[in-house]
Amino acid sequence: MNNSRLSELIDIYNINVTRGVFGENKETKTLLASVWCDVIQLKGDKLVYSQVVTDVQTLQFVIRYRHDITKQQIIGYNNDYYRIINYENIGKKSLIKLTCTLIEDN
Repeated sequence: MNNSRLSELIDIYNINVTRGVFGENKETKTLLASVWCDVIQLKGDKLVYSQVVTDVQTLQFVIRYRHDITKQQIIGYNNDYYRIINYENIGKKSLIKLTCTLIEDN
């Protein structure tokens, strides 16, 4: 892949989980980095569960290699958040392909 195709800007967030006053878990996002990427739409599906229709959107983000990427992070793109479900190195650690699904409750 040509690095000139990395034309979209995404944000990578770390997720911090803390306990609230009533013992509930609260997730907060901390910006790790804003990086350039190539976005590939893999599929968009509709799932029906308990008579509720849910859209499932899967995207791949191709970014330059970073050593600090984990599956516990999330991606911010076009006012939506995506959970990283898989990542793989491309080439000799020059690029990373992140496969992500849309998080419904932002």
